[in-house]
Amino acid sequence: MNPLRKVPAQGSSGGVFFLFGDDEHRKGEAVKALVDIHLDQETRDFNLDVVEASEVSVEDLARILATPPMMAERRVVVVKGAEAFAGAARSRDLILGLVENSTPDLALILSTRIPERSKAKFYQTLIKRAQSMEFAMISQDDVPGWLMEEAATRFGATMEPDAARALGQAIGPDLGIL
Repeated sequence: MNPLRKVPAQGSSGGVFFLFGDDEHRKGEAVKALVDIHLDQETRDFNLDVVEASEVSVEDLARILATPPMMAERRVVVVKGAEAFAGAARSRDLILGLVENSTPDLALILSTRIPERSKAKFYQTLIKRAQSMEFAMISQDDVPGWLMEEAATRFGATMEPDAARALGQAIGPDLGIL
């Protein structure tokens, strides 16, 4: 149930990662895991850019993406709210060009919520050609299992099923709050 087990192993060769869905908590954890996999702590400040898609111009995005790594094997660029590119032809073309011609010295991580009922080709292309992972909200029935797994893996603690059910009923399925 933990999507972080599906992220590439240490030493990954970069590429385009498309993380989509409504579960911002697990998506955020996956972004952090991908950054940790691709960058050393010592050179992270030089080689990590985090931008909001709706706030970055295509020129600035192109410049950021073209910047070579400094004292490291690769750079990481995280783009939050990448759904803003679906309606922006130049930004969309820039991203899709990177999907087709990715370089091993760049890890581009796109985090997005695909609008409900969207049939945009942009998303379908990213799902098919990028390294993609969906983060759907978990159901209320899955909350106790998630809580027990988190307690064990993150804190080394055991959570009783009745306690997990009670907490899940009281809080709901928002993993960020849980």
